[in-house]
Amino acid sequence: MENAIFFIDQIEELRDYVKELLRKETINEILISGRFDNEVYQEIIDSVLLTDKINKLKIIIPMVGRKGVVSRSYINKICRTGGHMKINSKYRNNIVIIGEYTLIISFCSKHHHNSFNKLNFESCVVTNAKEVVEKITNKFNQIWKHSLALVEN
Repeated sequence: MENAIFFIDQIEELRDYVKELLRKETINEILISGRFDNEVYQEIIDSVLLTDKINKLKIIIPMVGRKGVVSRSYINKICRTGGHMKINSKYRNNIVIIGEYTLIISFCSKHHHNSFNKLNFESCVVTNAKEVVEKITNKFNQIWKHSLALVEN
């Protein structure tokens, strides 16, 4: 497999690319981490929920709050269907790993009149460079070991 690295700056392109990756048969694991203040993560997780790969999903979130897209019922839904979620406030990287591909997602913050910030999708860098994917996967798994499970199975 040839190394690929490319840039996505349109949300529709990101959605389509994630769905394309999820159709691959050889996915060993799906790892997701980030702040989850944006609907992009919910769309990615919902795409995983629609496949038979939910049991390969591990998610690290930095916190469970009253705002954001990760509600307690959503956490329970993911875990009941076979996914795994843990919390670790020290890991806030916006990373999605699907099989042999790593997506590094960037958001921009916009201040709204209600005195709160809203994160909007800005861009994503995608790579399948083995050494990069392995390094990020190893870091994720190291943090995973020291994270607190949100739902006990």
